[in-house]
Amino acid sequence: MNKIAIKITCLAIIATSLAMFACTDKTEDETEVGLINGHEYVDLGLSVKWATCNVGAASATDTGHYYAWGELETKSDYTDVNCTTFGKQMGDISANPLVDVANAKWGGPWRMPTKTEFEELINNCSWKWMKNGNTYGYLITGVNENTIFLPAGGWKTGTSTLRVDENGYYWTSTPDEEDVERSFYLNFMTGDRNISCYRRYDGMQIRPVAE
Repeated sequence: MNKIAIKITCLAIIATSLAMFACTDKTEDETEVGLINGHEYVDLGLSVKWATCNVGAASATDTGHYYAWGELETKSDYTDVNCTTFGKQMGDISANPLVDVANAKWGGPWRMPTKTEFEELINNCSWKWMKNGNTYGYLITGVNENTIFLPAGGWKTGTSTLRVDENGYYWTSTPDEEDVERSFYLNFMTGDRNISCYRRYDGMQIRPVAE
Protein backbone atom coordinates (compact mmCIF):
# COMPACT_ATOMS: atom_id res chain seq x y z
CA MET A 1 0.00 0.00 0.00
CA ASN A 2 1.46 3.39 -0.98
CA LYS A 3 1.74 6.41 1.32
CA ILE A 4 -1.32 8.17 -0.16
CA ALA A 5 -3.52 5.12 0.34
CA ILE A 6 -2.27 4.70 3.92
CA LYS A 7 -3.03 8.37 4.67
CA ILE A 8 -6.56 8.13 3.24
CA THR A 9 -7.23 4.96 5.25
CA CYS A 10 -6.06 6.58 8.48
CA LEU A 11 -8.21 9.66 7.88
CA ALA A 12 -11.24 7.45 7.25
CA ILE A 13 -10.66 5.55 10.51
CA ILE A 14 -10.35 8.81 12.47
CA ALA A 15 -13.52 10.24 10.89
CA THR A 16 -15.47 7.08 11.68
CA SER A 17 -14.27 7.10 15.28
CA LEU A 18 -15.26 10.73 15.73
CA ALA A 19 -18.71 10.06 14.28
CA MET A 20 -19.25 7.12 16.63
CA PHE A 21 -18.17 9.23 19.61
CA ALA A 22 -20.56 12.02 18.65
CA CYS A 23 -23.49 9.61 18.42
CA THR A 24 -22.85 7.80 21.69
CA ASP A 25 -21.84 10.66 23.97
CA LYS A 26 -24.59 13.22 23.52
CA THR A 27 -24.40 16.10 26.01
CA GLU A 28 -27.29 17.85 27.76
CA ASP A 29 -27.00 20.79 25.35
CA GLU A 30 -27.33 18.43 22.35
CA THR A 31 -30.57 16.84 23.55
CA GLU A 32 -33.37 17.37 21.06
CA VAL A 33 -36.49 19.02 22.50
CA GLY A 34 -40.03 19.50 21.22
CA LEU A 35 -42.92 21.73 22.23
CA ILE A 36 -46.46 20.96 23.40
CA ASN A 37 -48.62 23.96 24.40
CA GLY A 38 -45.45 26.04 24.69
CA HIS A 39 -43.76 23.65 27.13
CA GLU A 40 -40.63 21.71 26.17
CA TYR A 41 -40.40 17.94 26.25
CA VAL A 42 -37.66 15.37 25.66
CA ASP A 43 -38.06 11.91 24.17
CA LEU A 44 -35.98 9.57 26.33
CA GLY A 45 -36.97 6.50 24.33
CA LEU A 46 -39.62 5.53 26.90
CA SER A 47 -43.40 5.13 26.76
CA VAL A 48 -44.03 8.85 27.38
CA LYS A 49 -42.33 12.17 26.68
CA TRP A 50 -40.91 13.95 29.75
CA ALA A 51 -41.11 17.70 30.31
CA THR A 52 -37.82 19.56 30.67
CA CYS A 53 -38.93 21.43 33.80
CA ASN A 54 -41.32 21.23 36.75
CA VAL A 55 -44.73 22.86 37.00
CA GLY A 56 -44.13 26.47 38.05
CA ALA A 57 -40.45 26.42 37.07
CA ALA A 58 -38.78 28.96 34.81
CA SER A 59 -35.96 26.60 33.81
CA ALA A 60 -34.74 23.01 34.16
CA THR A 61 -32.77 23.89 37.30
CA ASP A 62 -35.65 25.76 38.94
CA THR A 63 -37.46 23.62 41.53
CA GLY A 64 -40.83 25.11 40.60
CA HIS A 65 -43.93 25.02 42.79
CA TYR A 66 -44.92 22.56 45.52
CA TYR A 67 -48.36 20.95 45.55
CA ALA A 68 -50.25 18.69 47.91
CA TRP A 69 -51.37 15.54 46.08
CA GLY A 70 -54.44 16.17 43.95
CA GLU A 71 -54.48 19.94 44.51
CA LEU A 72 -54.13 22.68 41.91
CA GLU A 73 -52.78 25.60 43.95
CA THR A 74 -49.83 26.27 46.22
CA LYS A 75 -50.33 27.42 49.82
CA SER A 76 -48.37 28.77 52.76
CA ASP A 77 -49.18 25.93 55.15
CA TYR A 78 -49.30 22.24 54.16
CA THR A 79 -51.34 20.29 56.71
CA ASP A 80 -53.87 17.48 56.83
CA VAL A 81 -56.74 19.81 57.77
CA ASN A 82 -56.38 21.98 54.65
CA CYS A 83 -55.73 19.14 52.18
CA THR A 84 -58.72 18.46 49.92
CA THR A 85 -57.73 14.86 49.10
CA PHE A 86 -56.48 13.65 52.48
CA GLY A 87 -58.57 10.69 53.64
CA LYS A 88 -60.63 10.44 50.45
CA GLN A 89 -60.97 7.27 48.38
CA MET A 90 -59.66 8.16 44.91
CA GLY A 91 -58.43 6.42 41.81
CA ASP A 92 -55.49 7.42 39.64
CA ILE A 93 -55.76 11.17 38.96
CA SER A 94 -53.58 11.40 35.82
CA ALA A 95 -55.14 13.62 33.11
CA ASN A 96 -58.09 14.66 35.30
CA PRO A 97 -58.02 18.49 35.16
CA LEU A 98 -59.94 18.74 38.44
CA VAL A 99 -57.13 17.10 40.44
CA ASP A 100 -54.11 16.76 38.10
CA VAL A 101 -52.20 20.05 38.36
CA ALA A 102 -50.02 19.32 35.30
CA ASN A 103 -53.11 18.81 33.14
CA ALA A 104 -54.92 21.78 34.68
CA LYS A 105 -52.00 24.24 34.35
CA TRP A 106 -50.45 23.09 31.05
CA GLY A 107 -53.46 21.58 29.28
CA GLY A 108 -53.78 18.21 27.60
CA PRO A 109 -51.99 16.03 26.70
CA TRP A 110 -49.76 17.07 29.64
CA ARG A 111 -50.45 15.17 32.87
CA MET A 112 -48.86 13.85 36.04
CA PRO A 113 -46.77 10.67 35.60
CA THR A 114 -48.08 7.42 37.01
CA LYS A 115 -46.18 5.21 39.44
CA THR A 116 -45.41 2.85 36.54
CA GLU A 117 -43.98 5.65 34.41
CA PHE A 118 -41.65 6.78 37.19
CA GLU A 119 -40.55 3.16 37.66
CA GLU A 120 -39.76 3.05 33.93
CA LEU A 121 -37.67 6.20 34.32
CA ILE A 122 -35.71 4.59 37.17
CA ASN A 123 -35.24 1.17 35.58
CA ASN A 124 -34.49 2.14 31.97
CA CYS A 125 -32.35 5.27 32.31
CA SER A 126 -28.97 6.09 33.82
CA TRP A 127 -28.93 8.56 36.72
CA LYS A 128 -26.00 10.84 37.55
CA TRP A 129 -26.02 13.02 40.69
CA MET A 130 -24.60 16.44 39.88
CA LYS A 131 -24.67 20.15 40.50
CA ASN A 132 -26.31 21.92 37.57
CA GLY A 133 -25.61 25.63 37.94
CA ASN A 134 -26.50 26.29 41.58
CA THR A 135 -28.90 23.35 41.89
CA TYR A 136 -28.22 19.75 42.90
CA GLY A 137 -30.16 16.89 41.38
CA TYR A 138 -30.02 14.04 38.89
CA LEU A 139 -29.10 14.17 35.23
CA ILE A 140 -31.15 11.36 33.69
CA THR A 141 -30.01 9.85 30.39
CA GLY A 142 -32.49 7.87 28.32
CA VAL A 143 -31.92 4.84 26.12
CA ASN A 144 -31.41 7.18 23.15
CA GLU A 145 -28.86 9.34 25.05
CA ASN A 146 -31.27 12.28 25.43
CA THR A 147 -31.32 13.83 28.92
CA ILE A 148 -33.47 15.64 31.46
CA PHE A 149 -32.55 17.12 34.84
CA LEU A 150 -34.58 16.62 38.03
CA PRO A 151 -33.75 19.19 40.74
CA ALA A 152 -33.53 18.06 44.35
CA GLY A 153 -36.01 20.60 45.64
CA GLY A 154 -36.92 18.93 48.91
CA TRP A 155 -40.53 19.12 50.11
CA LYS A 156 -42.89 21.32 52.13
CA THR A 157 -44.63 20.32 55.33
CA GLY A 158 -46.49 22.83 57.48
CA THR A 159 -44.77 26.14 56.79
CA SER A 160 -41.29 24.64 56.34
CA THR A 161 -39.31 23.67 53.24
CA LEU A 162 -36.96 20.77 54.00
CA ARG A 163 -33.93 19.04 52.43
CA VAL A 164 -33.46 21.31 49.42
CA ASP A 165 -30.43 20.20 47.35
CA GLU A 166 -30.41 16.91 49.30
CA ASN A 167 -33.59 15.09 48.26
CA GLY A 168 -36.06 15.20 45.40
CA TYR A 169 -39.75 14.54 46.05
CA TYR A 170 -42.06 14.20 43.05
CA TRP A 171 -45.70 13.16 43.19
CA THR A 172 -47.01 10.41 40.94
CA SER A 173 -50.69 10.35 40.01
CA THR A 174 -51.18 6.98 41.71
CA PRO A 175 -52.88 6.69 45.12
CA ASP A 176 -52.19 4.04 47.72
CA GLU A 177 -55.24 1.79 47.38
CA GLU A 178 -54.78 0.50 50.94
CA ASP A 179 -54.44 3.88 52.65
CA VAL A 180 -56.62 6.87 51.72
CA GLU A 181 -54.19 9.25 53.41
CA ARG A 182 -51.21 8.39 51.20
CA SER A 183 -50.10 8.36 47.56
CA PHE A 184 -47.00 7.22 45.68
CA TYR A 185 -44.09 9.54 45.02
CA LEU A 186 -40.53 9.46 43.65
CA ASN A 187 -37.91 10.04 46.33
CA PHE A 188 -34.23 10.43 45.47
CA MET A 189 -30.95 11.48 47.02
CA THR A 190 -27.34 11.00 46.01
CA GLY A 191 -26.84 7.31 45.29
CA ASP A 192 -30.48 6.28 45.77
CA ARG A 193 -33.91 6.63 44.12
CA ASN A 194 -37.12 4.77 44.85
CA ILE A 195 -40.90 4.89 44.75
CA SER A 196 -42.62 5.11 48.13
CA CYS A 197 -45.92 6.22 49.69
CA TYR A 198 -46.36 9.38 51.72
CA ARG A 199 -49.07 11.56 53.24
CA ARG A 200 -50.97 13.53 50.62
CA TYR A 201 -50.94 16.88 52.39
CA ASP A 202 -47.20 17.54 52.01
CA GLY A 203 -46.03 19.73 49.14
CA MET A 204 -43.95 18.07 46.43
CA GLN A 205 -42.80 18.92 42.94
CA ILE A 206 -44.54 17.87 39.71
CA ARG A 207 -42.73 16.82 36.51
CA PRO A 208 -45.31 16.44 33.71
CA VAL A 209 -45.36 13.83 30.95
CA ALA A 210 -47.23 13.58 27.65
CA GLU A 211 -48.10 10.73 25.31
